[in-house]
Formats: sequence, structure tokens, C-alpha cells
Amino acid sequence: MSTESIEKEIRNVSEYIGWVENLPHKDVTKFYRGQANCGWDITTSVFRGNLSETYEYDLLEQSSRILWNELSKYSSCLEKLVFLQHYGLPTRLLDVTLNPLVALFFACKSNEETNGAVYYGYENGCVKKNEIVAELTAEYKFKHNTNPLCDDELFVNFVARKGVQTYEFYTPIFIYPPINNVRVERQSGAFIMKPLTHDHRSGTMDTSDEKFEDKNNNSLRNCFIDSVAIIPHECKEDILRELSMLGIDDGSMFQTVTDKINAIKEKIGFGPLDSIDFE
Repeated sequence: MSTESIEKEIRNVSEYIGWVENLPHKDVTKFYRGQANCGWDITTSVFRGNLSETYEYDLLEQSSRILWNELSKYSSCLEKLVFLQHYGLPTRLLDVTLNPLVALFFACKSNEETNGAVYYGYENGCVKKNEIVAELTAEYKFKHNTNPLCDDELFVNFVARKGVQTYEFYTPIFIYPPINNVRVERQSGAFIMKPLTHDHRSGTMDTSDEKFEDKNNNSLRNCFIDSVAIIPHECKEDILRELSMLGIDDGSMFQTVTDKINAIKEKIGFGPLDSIDFE
């Protein structure tokens, strides 16, 4: 995939649906990501900013200790990682959705003064489904406090014990999460998992039919196709109003009582409490 984007300006829901209908790759599973600022890179939360190498492990280690009771009901490390992502812990999972209208909602939801963007990709492009390697990646990060190179002895021995190949850890992984919480279900949620390592000897991650280049770059932009829907900032409010008429708003996306009440207030034009004079 090239690094140059083909941008399409979208000013309402109808134009957006037309854009989605004209996307290629008709017979494959597509995923979408909406970002409220089109200038943001596409990165997982744990790799944003200049953080220490042990930051990810430290988060998981502390979570495993403090949230032992909550995590004990999950049998796999991947399920634990999805749970922690759901509740806001920075992880190597990137939220995407199978519903293009949900992605449009998140592209419009905040940053009212900046243009939003919706990106899309497809399974078996630069992103593969590999549940075994996804689980092993999560297991490795729960147990080890380094980001391994492909020829690190610790990592090589780990891979050998598990009966898989090192190159399988070079590629981003598409994950259908278990539907074990309302938010994942309501948002038609899925994830892309950042690769555990890459082949630093050649600089490329060789897969069966594509080459995914990383070179220590934390961006996952190459997981998405070049075509991008750009949402002008002045259109966000109107688009959110249209989406609300289609049943997509804070109340349906997040499902907490507070979110439902905020959605009701927005529908009837009730401003935030701090804007009301009670005197």
C-alpha cells in the first residue's frame, strides 16, 4: 500500500454511504476506524508518546495484581487484554469496527474544530487472522518486560516451545473479540494487534502474499487502504444528528446510564449543566 492517501470529502451520511458502497474488496471482511482528527497517526494507545520499553509490561503486571479478581474469570491472556482495553488500559490493541456508521460516529464525536477521518482495511490484506499467535503475543507481554528482536534468545526459545514460527509474529493480527461485553457488541467491535516483533535483519515483515514494512515504526497506517473519508469539522454536528436518527449516538454506543442521559439531553437540545444559570 502506498503512503499517499486518496481523500474523499464527506459532508453528510448519504455521501458517506455512497463512499462505502464504492469501496473495493467486496467479498472480504472489511474493518473501519474513525478518528476525530485527520492529522493523527494510527497507533495503539500503549505506543503513543516517548515511553520506556517496559511501560507495556508494567501496565499489565500492575493490572494482573490489582485486578486479579476481575481477570481470574478469563482463561486466556488475549481475553484479559481485551478486557483491559475495554476499560481504558493502554494496550497494543487498536480498536476498529465492522460497522462503517460506527466509525463515522467516532470521526465526528469530538475535536469540533478539526476535520475527522474514516479509514478502512480488509482481512488478508496486510492484516491476518491468527488466533494462536494473538494469544501467544498477549502471553509473552504478560510475562516479559522487553520488546523482543526476532533473534533474541528468550523469544526464539519461547517460539520453539509453542511450535510456531518467528515470522508469524511480524504481521499485524486481525481479532474478532469474544462478545463478552455490551460495548463490543454495540460497536460491532474488533481489534488489530500490533506485531510483537519484526525482522530487523532485513527491515521487512515477509508474509505469504504481501510485505508489511515496519522498521521499528509504531504506526499501523499500513493496515488500512489508501482511500480515506475526510469529514469537514463544520459538518460534524449535522452528521451526528443524522446518525442519532439512525440510532447511533452516545446512548447506543456506550450504554452506561450517564451516556444514555447525555444522548437524551443532546436530542432535545439541553446544554451542559455548567452552561445553565440556576440563580
